[in-house]
Amino acid sequence: MKKSIFLLFMIWTVVLQAQTVHIPISKVIKERDGKQYYLHTVERGQTVYSIAKAYHVGIKEIYFENPNAKQGIIVGQTLWIPTVNKETEITKEVKQSDFDFFYHIAASHETLKHISSIYIIPERYIRLANPGIQEPLREGEYVKVPVESAFPILDGHPVQSEEKANPVEENARKFSAAEPNADVIPKYKPTVDKTKEPTPVTVSTTNALHKNIPEQANSKTEQVSFNPEMKVIPDFRHVVVRSETLEKIAKKYHITVHDLKAVNPGLIMAEQGQRLRLPITAKVPGYHNPASANDKVPSQQTVSKRTETPVATASQQKKKQQSVSGFYFHKVKKKETLYSISRKYGVTLNDLYQNNPGLSTQLRIGQTLKVPKKKIKTDYLVYSPPSTIRLRKLARLYLISYSALKQDNPLLSRKVYAGQTVKIPVGNMAWIIPEEANEKPNANTMPKPEVTPFSMKKCRKHARFNQRTYNVALMIPLYLEEMDSLDKMKFMSVQQNIFRPFRFVKFLEGALMAVDSLQQMGMHIHFYIYDVDDRLTKTAEVLSKPELRKMDLIIGPFFSTAFKQVALFANQFNIPIVNPLTYREAVTVNYNKVIKIKPGISFQPDLIANIVSHNYKKDKVFVIAQTSYKDADRIIGVQNSVISTIPETIAIPNAQLIGLGNSVAKRDENFMEGSPLVPYSFEGKTIDPELLKSFPNDSSMVSNNLIHINYLTDSLHPIEKNASVLRNNLVIIYSSNKAFIMDVINRLTLLSDTFNIQVMGLPLWERIDNPDYRQLNHLQTLYPASEFFNYKDDTTLLFVNRFKEKYFSDPESYGIQGFDITWFFARTLFDYGKNFTTCLPEIAYKGISTTYRFKQCQQNQKSFENSYWNILQIKNNKLIKLPDFLRSQGD
Repeated sequence: MKKSIFLLFMIWTVVLQAQTVHIPISKVIKERDGKQYYLHTVERGQTVYSIAKAYHVGIKEIYFENPNAKQGIIVGQTLWIPTVNKETEITKEVKQSDFDFFYHIAASHETLKHISSIYIIPERYIRLANPGIQEPLREGEYVKVPVESAFPILDGHPVQSEEKANPVEENARKFSAAEPNADVIPKYKPTVDKTKEPTPVTVSTTNALHKNIPEQANSKTEQVSFNPEMKVIPDFRHVVVRSETLEKIAKKYHITVHDLKAVNPGLIMAEQGQRLRLPITAKVPGYHNPASANDKVPSQQTVSKRTETPVATASQQKKKQQSVSGFYFHKVKKKETLYSISRKYGVTLNDLYQNNPGLSTQLRIGQTLKVPKKKIKTDYLVYSPPSTIRLRKLARLYLISYSALKQDNPLLSRKVYAGQTVKIPVGNMAWIIPEEANEKPNANTMPKPEVTPFSMKKCRKHARFNQRTYNVALMIPLYLEEMDSLDKMKFMSVQQNIFRPFRFVKFLEGALMAVDSLQQMGMHIHFYIYDVDDRLTKTAEVLSKPELRKMDLIIGPFFSTAFKQVALFANQFNIPIVNPLTYREAVTVNYNKVIKIKPGISFQPDLIANIVSHNYKKDKVFVIAQTSYKDADRIIGVQNSVISTIPETIAIPNAQLIGLGNSVAKRDENFMEGSPLVPYSFEGKTIDPELLKSFPNDSSMVSNNLIHINYLTDSLHPIEKNASVLRNNLVIIYSSNKAFIMDVINRLTLLSDTFNIQVMGLPLWERIDNPDYRQLNHLQTLYPASEFFNYKDDTTLLFVNRFKEKYFSDPESYGIQGFDITWFFARTLFDYGKNFTTCLPEIAYKGISTTYRFKQCQQNQKSFENSYWNILQIKNNKLIKLPDFLRSQGD
């Protein structure tokens, strides 16, 4: 017995020693084929795995550089080990390359011709992308496979010098140059002392929100000058493509980098997918002539109110018109819009933009517009929105009644979709030329059919018993190599706060439950699981697997570095790819057939407007921003959405104002009963209670302007001065910076002793770790969230119980998301076939974690994004979800 115990002890000691063998890094470095290598001499007890771990390279890298090592290594053998590992090498190549590509890992003696036949691209482009490559290829050699958008660059025609870039950028440019979208908000223009030069602002940027999980802050400081007075080209954006720099963009439009930064708040460097504003002096071919130095560019207002007042009569208009050489000069009147003016004269919005350089959708009273005299043959204009818009909103923009618009467009539904045409009846200033009576219609000419919305497309389900087998791939970070190399004794003896192989395993388990359920329903599905994390070497190995080219659907990867590679691969084979976790909207712009699960921030303004219109229409509304430039465009989008919802004035009963005057007077120690009440300040205005005593049963109208607060310069003084003591105050805090948010919350909590304050948090408060829920509860905070788990719901409880029975643990967030995503997309694939993406906008799915309502990406019509945000509220120490009827008008 003692001998057995001693023997086991000796074996265990040898094992522990083998696991802790110290391998010194060789000091001998030599060069071979232009690369540097360590020359390592194998010593006793060393293995390929331990050597690879010591030099931070992969085992396959050692085998690739030392083919004989595959048969085993011996003491004294010399191994060539690269000084730079493959992961570092190819990551650098991807970042520095000026064209898009993904990697193929070659098999032994494979040829470039064979690779070109696999990916269906000309062989010469593979050769151009891999200069100096030699055939036959060695096993494990990395080969760049360029995508179609890279072909012009490889041919020596840089994208930056062309008017059209890759297809995605071209779509974005078409969208930008189209007629202005009614839902696109005007740009914010804060008031600035024109006598002073703009002060350079120190901007600290973090890239955490631009990366997928996990995210780490990467701060960078730079001096920039944001000039809010500089005019910009309206409704046009430059979309940044790969390898573009600020210098290249500025040179392309004949402007300076300083000017480019001046009109793009917080701009530090160019990132692929960014949409940059351009100053009015920029030269944009085919869009409009740049304004000269002598042109007076109309000033813009910070915000614009919703307009519903009818247009003035024809006689009144004609008195204020002047006709000069084929043009009218129209003087903008109160509550007129660019749309109503175009309707009045029977011209398009594009006509107005082309003849009025620097024109914006925000007009000011008295502004003069140059309107071309244009002869038309019909008594209506044809308008085609670049994105979905409600018909009622279109009627308000053109200042005509909804019933009249509906009567002229009987086939239109409540919403007008991108590509549909709307007939807008013109005003009496339009030059209508009647058609000749003897003009005969051409029998060969057919009228153009109206584009039908998605709900009218032929999205028919398959027969009930669909026998086709579908291939679905899940690319999930499992870090299996860490499981293989795990020191189990050390792992069990040390507390593990984060063990990466366990991080996403619940997502996988939820996905497997969904596949089991679908198979029980009769779906034939091959479910492939690939271990893909943020390393490009592992991604390339997966992309080289032949079965991946025949996938009907790919879910993941979860990390942005890997997702970019897989998305390029999926586009090559026309495979839909689902991004389950990213918030970044760029993924739908840069790649085709991407389906983004997390809703975009661009959908928040309309949602907030509907929430305010239902619950907070009579509230005093404040919007707090951390600085004047950070997220300026998005903040103004929220402001304008709220302004379009709340009334301009609010009626306050005089009895309440008189009572408030009494309360104010009693605070004065010298006040005597019966003395006249002194005027006081109410919501920033002076109120005379003595004057109101003559009308005790009447009401007084007070201004209901939204107040924008720049916290850096204003702190909370505007709230102290303008908050109401007689009605609720809704404070919208726009930031995702926890330190800033909690500082504002602390101060608002103190003010809540005087004012009734409620907080709304935007844009991504669900990502804030461990906030002070006690204070958020005190302010009844509400915020949009991408998911919500109602554990009192029967469906949720049923799933949780089944998950526990199967895996002996709670599903948590990832487990539920894994089930929802896999179930919905595999089921949709089963119901509608491989081209199911065209049907996504008409399929609403209410899952366990959230609801899916997909919409086409405006900048790239081939990709889709979930538009549904849950609105959550912290109230009575509980997290509740506001009912969906509040958003009914916004969807």
